[in-house]
Amino acid sequence: VAARTMNAFRLEAEDMPRIVDVMAQSFSKSDLNLENFSAAMANAGTAAATVGLSLEDTTSMIATLVDGFIPAAKAGTDVRVILQALNEEGLSLNEAFSIVEQSTDKLGTATELVGRRAAAALILLSGSRPKLLDLSMAFLDAGGKAKVMASIMDDTLVGDLFKVVSAAEGVAIAMSEHLEPSLRKIAQEAGAFL
Repeated sequence: VAARTMNAFRLEAEDMPRIVDVMAQSFSKSDLNLENFSAAMANAGTAAATVGLSLEDTTSMIATLVDGFIPAAKAGTDVRVILQALNEEGLSLNEAFSIVEQSTDKLGTATELVGRRAAAALILLSGSRPKLLDLSMAFLDAGGKAKVMASIMDDTLVGDLFKVVSAAEGVAIAMSEHLEPSLRKIAQEAGAFL
């Protein structure tokens, strides 16, 4: 997921800690999780990067939509549709947000700007500017969040069980590598016998 996000936003390998930290922060600040972050970014990432939106701003838009009960894949598609429509109209997001906020017919205005499919998302986003700003700032300040989350998760019973399972898998791999020639020979002889 992080690698696909890196590619969508045309970032470099050295940006991977930033990407992972933004993801971790978005998981703790919204209803996003790894699965729906992936689904949303698959639909929105490239369009967002193309119009100059940062990873943090795009993630804040997706998080706001998901928190507003829009399924993640649709949220990503809606962000893409909004960005494409506004680009065609020569409008920035802030201009479109202001137009919708000032309208007495928000649904009609949003539909006119971005079409029926993404109108509700544009209305939700235009009415959520403070939240968008707060989330974007939190994501910009997310440095080290993934490490903190990992250490918290490691310091639980579940984390301890994952360590035990990991160690057991390591032993199983080592044993299978050591025993493979003998087991293979037994299997071959049994096959020849049958």
